[in-house]
Amino acid sequence: MPVSLTKLTSGQVLSASDINSPCKRIEEHMNGGLQTIDLGGSLIKPSKIRPGRFYGSPAPRAEFVSSDVHYRFTGGGTKAHRSWDDISKSWEPVPGLSATIHVAPKTPGERVKASVMANFFARERNGGGSTLGASNRENKKFASFALFVIRGDSVAHYEAGTKRELFCSTENEFRWASKNITMQAVVELDHGINHVYIASRIEVATAANGFRLHVGPRSLVVDVHYL
Repeated sequence: MPVSLTKLTSGQVLSASDINSPCKRIEEHMNGGLQTIDLGGSLIKPSKIRPGRFYGSPAPRAEFVSSDVHYRFTGGGTKAHRSWDDISKSWEPVPGLSATIHVAPKTPGERVKASVMANFFARERNGGGSTLGASNRENKKFASFALFVIRGDSVAHYEAGTKRELFCSTENEFRWASKNITMQAVVELDHGINHVYIASRIEVATAANGFRLHVGPRSLVVDVHYL
Protein backbone atom coordinates (compact mmCIF):
# COMPACT_ATOMS: atom_id res chain seq x y z
CA MET A 1 0.00 0.00 0.00
CA PRO A 2 2.24 2.86 -1.26
CA VAL A 3 1.90 6.37 0.16
CA SER A 4 1.49 9.15 -2.40
CA LEU A 5 2.59 12.63 -1.32
CA THR A 6 1.72 15.75 -3.26
CA LYS A 7 2.97 19.29 -2.83
CA LEU A 8 0.64 22.05 -1.74
CA THR A 9 -0.16 24.54 -4.44
CA SER A 10 -0.31 28.27 -3.96
CA GLY A 11 -3.35 29.21 -1.89
CA GLN A 12 -4.20 25.63 -0.96
CA VAL A 13 -5.29 25.11 2.67
CA LEU A 14 -4.19 22.02 4.62
CA SER A 15 -7.03 20.76 6.82
CA ALA A 16 -7.08 18.24 9.65
CA SER A 17 -8.94 15.73 7.48
CA ASP A 18 -6.12 15.83 4.92
CA ILE A 19 -3.86 14.30 7.61
CA ASN A 20 -6.36 12.18 9.58
CA SER A 21 -7.97 10.48 6.59
CA PRO A 22 -4.77 8.80 5.24
CA CYS A 23 -3.79 7.78 8.79
CA LYS A 24 -7.19 6.16 9.28
CA ARG A 25 -6.89 4.24 6.00
CA ILE A 26 -3.45 2.96 7.02
CA GLU A 27 -4.76 1.82 10.43
CA GLU A 28 -7.71 0.02 8.87
CA HIS A 29 -5.40 -1.69 6.38
CA MET A 30 -2.94 -2.81 9.07
CA ASN A 31 -5.70 -3.99 11.42
CA GLY A 32 -7.65 -6.34 9.19
CA GLY A 33 -6.99 -5.37 5.59
CA LEU A 34 -3.65 -7.14 5.06
CA GLN A 35 -3.57 -9.86 2.42
CA THR A 36 -1.08 -12.61 1.65
CA ILE A 37 0.49 -10.57 -1.14
CA ASP A 38 1.28 -7.77 1.35
CA LEU A 39 3.47 -10.20 3.32
CA GLY A 40 5.50 -11.49 0.43
CA GLY A 41 3.47 -14.55 -0.39
CA SER A 42 4.68 -17.46 1.76
CA LEU A 43 6.95 -15.35 4.02
CA ILE A 44 4.82 -15.84 7.15
CA LYS A 45 4.28 -19.47 8.15
CA PRO A 46 3.14 -21.15 11.37
CA SER A 47 6.69 -22.38 11.89
CA LYS A 48 7.84 -18.75 12.12
CA ILE A 49 5.53 -17.96 15.05
CA ARG A 50 6.69 -19.03 18.51
CA PRO A 51 3.92 -20.96 20.29
CA GLY A 52 2.86 -20.24 23.84
CA ARG A 53 4.47 -22.37 26.55
CA PHE A 54 2.84 -23.37 29.84
CA TYR A 55 4.70 -24.46 32.97
CA GLY A 56 3.46 -25.86 36.29
CA SER A 57 5.09 -26.33 39.70
CA PRO A 58 7.32 -25.06 41.18
CA ALA A 59 7.03 -21.80 39.20
CA PRO A 60 3.63 -21.70 37.42
CA ARG A 61 3.73 -19.41 34.39
CA ALA A 62 2.78 -19.00 30.75
CA GLU A 63 5.26 -17.58 28.23
CA PHE A 64 4.10 -15.87 25.04
CA VAL A 65 5.52 -13.59 22.35
CA SER A 66 4.04 -10.40 23.81
CA SER A 67 4.16 -11.20 27.53
CA ASP A 68 4.89 -13.74 30.25
CA VAL A 69 2.28 -14.39 32.94
CA HIS A 70 3.42 -15.68 36.34
CA TYR A 71 0.76 -16.74 38.81
CA ARG A 72 0.52 -18.12 42.34
CA PHE A 73 -2.46 -19.38 44.33
CA THR A 74 -2.54 -20.73 47.87
CA GLY A 75 -5.60 -21.84 49.82
CA GLY A 76 -6.37 -21.34 53.49
CA GLY A 77 -6.66 -23.84 56.32
CA THR A 78 -3.37 -25.64 56.93
CA LYS A 79 -1.81 -23.58 54.11
CA ALA A 80 -2.38 -20.29 55.92
CA HIS A 81 0.72 -18.20 56.61
CA ARG A 82 1.29 -17.20 60.24
CA SER A 83 3.49 -14.57 61.86
CA TRP A 84 3.94 -13.86 65.57
CA ASP A 85 4.38 -10.47 67.19
CA ASP A 86 7.72 -11.31 68.82
CA ILE A 87 9.62 -12.43 65.69
CA SER A 88 8.10 -10.53 62.75
CA LYS A 89 9.05 -6.90 63.30
CA SER A 90 10.79 -6.51 59.91
CA TRP A 91 9.44 -6.87 56.36
CA GLU A 92 9.13 -10.57 55.46
CA PRO A 93 7.92 -12.01 52.12
CA VAL A 94 4.61 -13.85 52.41
CA PRO A 95 4.80 -17.38 50.90
CA GLY A 96 2.30 -17.66 48.08
CA LEU A 97 2.54 -13.93 47.35
CA SER A 98 6.10 -14.09 45.99
CA ALA A 99 7.52 -14.87 42.55
CA THR A 100 11.02 -15.07 41.07
CA ILE A 101 10.88 -14.01 37.43
CA HIS A 102 13.40 -14.32 34.62
CA VAL A 103 12.88 -11.40 32.25
CA ALA A 104 14.03 -11.85 28.63
CA PRO A 105 13.21 -8.65 26.71
CA LYS A 106 13.44 -8.42 22.92
CA THR A 107 16.32 -5.96 23.24
CA PRO A 108 19.08 -7.25 25.57
CA GLY A 109 19.48 -5.05 28.64
CA GLU A 110 16.10 -3.40 28.21
CA ARG A 111 13.93 -2.64 31.24
CA VAL A 112 10.30 -3.73 30.86
CA LYS A 113 7.04 -3.03 32.71
CA ALA A 114 4.93 -5.59 34.52
CA SER A 115 1.42 -5.45 35.94
CA VAL A 116 1.19 -6.92 39.45
CA MET A 117 -2.18 -7.98 40.88
CA ALA A 118 -2.53 -9.52 44.34
CA ASN A 119 -5.47 -10.47 46.53
CA PHE A 120 -5.42 -12.10 49.97
CA PHE A 121 -7.38 -12.57 53.19
CA ALA A 122 -5.70 -11.51 56.43
CA ARG A 123 -6.63 -11.10 60.08
CA GLU A 124 -5.12 -10.63 63.52
CA ARG A 125 -5.81 -13.42 66.04
CA ASN A 126 -5.11 -12.42 69.63
CA GLY A 127 -6.25 -15.70 71.17
CA GLY A 128 -8.71 -13.86 73.42
CA GLY A 129 -5.89 -12.09 75.24
CA SER A 130 -6.54 -8.55 73.97
CA THR A 131 -7.80 -5.97 76.44
CA LEU A 132 -8.93 -3.57 73.72
CA GLY A 133 -12.59 -2.68 73.97
CA ALA A 134 -15.15 -2.04 71.23
CA SER A 135 -14.19 1.66 71.09
CA ASN A 136 -10.84 0.62 69.54
CA ARG A 137 -12.30 -1.02 66.44
CA GLU A 138 -10.19 -0.11 63.42
CA ASN A 139 -8.08 2.10 65.68
CA LYS A 140 -4.95 0.21 66.76
CA LYS A 141 -2.68 -0.79 63.89
CA PHE A 142 -1.26 -4.31 64.13
CA ALA A 143 0.45 -5.14 60.82
CA SER A 144 1.26 -3.72 57.40
CA PHE A 145 1.60 -5.19 53.91
CA ALA A 146 3.46 -3.74 50.93
CA LEU A 147 4.77 -4.66 47.48
CA PHE A 148 8.52 -4.94 46.93
CA VAL A 149 10.73 -5.61 43.90
CA ILE A 150 14.35 -6.81 43.87
CA ARG A 151 16.06 -6.35 40.50
CA GLY A 152 19.09 -8.57 40.09
CA ASP A 153 21.46 -8.18 43.05
CA SER A 154 20.04 -4.82 44.15
CA VAL A 155 18.28 -4.10 47.45
CA ALA A 156 14.51 -4.47 47.88
CA HIS A 157 12.58 -1.53 46.43
CA TYR A 158 9.26 -0.53 48.01
CA GLU A 159 6.61 0.31 45.42
CA ALA A 160 5.00 3.55 46.51
CA GLY A 161 1.26 3.51 47.11
CA THR A 162 1.00 -0.21 47.86
CA LYS A 163 1.06 -0.15 51.66
CA ARG A 164 -2.00 -1.70 53.32
CA GLU A 165 -2.75 -1.83 57.05
CA LEU A 166 -4.39 -4.38 59.32
CA PHE A 167 -5.81 -3.41 62.69
CA CYS A 168 -5.91 -5.16 66.06
CA SER A 169 -8.94 -7.15 67.03
CA THR A 170 -10.82 -6.30 70.18
CA GLU A 171 -11.76 -8.42 73.17
CA ASN A 172 -14.02 -11.27 71.93
CA GLU A 173 -14.42 -9.52 68.55
CA PHE A 174 -11.56 -10.83 66.41
CA ARG A 175 -13.64 -10.70 63.23
CA TRP A 176 -13.37 -6.92 63.21
CA ALA A 177 -9.70 -7.37 62.29
CA SER A 178 -10.46 -9.50 59.21
CA LYS A 179 -9.66 -7.93 55.83
CA ASN A 180 -9.71 -8.93 52.17
CA ILE A 181 -6.83 -6.92 50.73
CA THR A 182 -6.17 -6.12 47.09
CA MET A 183 -3.07 -4.56 45.49
CA GLN A 184 -2.49 -3.48 41.90
CA ALA A 185 0.62 -1.79 40.56
CA VAL A 186 2.80 -1.40 37.47
CA VAL A 187 6.47 -2.06 38.20
CA GLU A 188 9.68 -2.03 36.17
CA LEU A 189 11.85 -5.14 35.85
CA ASP A 190 15.41 -5.54 34.59
CA HIS A 191 16.73 -8.06 32.10
CA GLY A 192 17.53 -11.19 34.11
CA ILE A 193 16.33 -12.32 37.53
CA ASN A 194 13.78 -10.25 39.46
CA HIS A 195 11.92 -10.95 42.69
CA VAL A 196 8.39 -9.61 43.12
CA TYR A 197 6.67 -10.13 46.46
CA ILE A 198 4.18 -8.91 49.03
CA ALA A 199 5.79 -8.56 52.47
CA SER A 200 4.22 -8.25 55.91
CA ARG A 201 5.50 -6.54 59.04
CA ILE A 202 4.19 -6.55 62.61
CA GLU A 203 4.11 -2.93 63.80
CA VAL A 204 6.24 -2.51 66.91
CA ALA A 205 4.20 0.27 68.52
CA THR A 206 0.98 -1.73 68.80
CA ALA A 207 2.10 -5.36 68.78
CA ALA A 208 1.46 -5.67 72.53
CA ASN A 209 -2.25 -5.39 71.77
CA GLY A 210 -2.14 -8.25 69.26
CA PHE A 211 -0.68 -11.70 68.99
CA ARG A 212 -0.70 -13.55 65.66
CA LEU A 213 -1.11 -12.63 61.99
CA HIS A 214 -2.96 -15.05 59.69
CA VAL A 215 -2.80 -14.75 55.89
CA GLY A 216 -5.30 -17.19 54.40
CA PRO A 217 -6.31 -17.74 50.75
CA ARG A 218 -4.08 -15.63 48.51
CA SER A 219 -3.24 -15.16 44.85
CA LEU A 220 -0.64 -13.26 42.84
CA VAL A 221 -0.44 -12.53 39.11
CA VAL A 222 2.54 -10.82 37.44
CA ASP A 223 2.04 -9.97 33.75
CA VAL A 224 5.39 -9.04 32.16
CA HIS A 225 4.93 -6.89 29.05
CA TYR A 226 7.35 -7.28 26.13
CA LEU A 227 5.36 -5.33 23.52
